[in-house]
Amino acid sequence: MEEILKKVRMINKMEEIYNEVKLQGEVTFVNSKEKFVKVSMKVNKKKGFTFITVTGFGDTADKMRKFEKGDTIKVKGEINTSSYEKDGKKIYSTDVIAEVVGKVG
Repeated sequence: MEEILKKVRMINKMEEIYNEVKLQGEVTFVNSKEKFVKVSMKVNKKKGFTFITVTGFGDTADKMRKFEKGDTIKVKGEINTSSYEKDGKKIYSTDVIAEVVGKVG
């Protein structure tokens, strides 16, 4: 019985986990539209770096409009994947939908 209860508790903890990412990096590009803002971030990895596109809507977008190239920012959000066709080829992208953003320093 105790073993079953351990498994149930483990499953309940797993259900609490959801798609969330926290990033800190340097703004490399800001694309401001009427209803949303996309920011490209340079984020350090163990070896090198990668570029992540962060999208904000509503109040988050309003904060992101103030970012400038070279700003160091923190982002908390959800990973999003999408695809579209361009010139007959399927293009896949992964970005972050921002929930909370802010400048560092």
